[in-house]
Amino acid sequence: MCELGLYDKDGKLPSCRELAVSLGVNPNTVQRAYNRLEEDGIVTAMQKKGYYVVANDSHRESAAAEKISDLKAAGFTYDELLNIVNRVYGEKND
Repeated sequence: MCELGLYDKDGKLPSCRELAVSLGVNPNTVQRAYNRLEEDGIVTAMQKKGYYVVANDSHRESAAAEKISDLKAAGFTYDELLNIVNRVYGEKND
């Protein structure tokens, strides 16, 4: 797991039972979530080994584009978003 609490590419996910206990949910709920992630191509199941993250850069780019679209819909202009990105990354605003 990386520092943000997200799983890195090729990272192993906890077992359904482990995750269910830590979240306080039914293991079947976790299994359904893992199945959905597998259908979406984000994880892969390896028999007797567990689930592993396989998401590639296109998934990351799609997620970022969706967030940017939400911000645009909320009324942020291109320049406002660019200024925010520059502040987050610590670059100078030109």
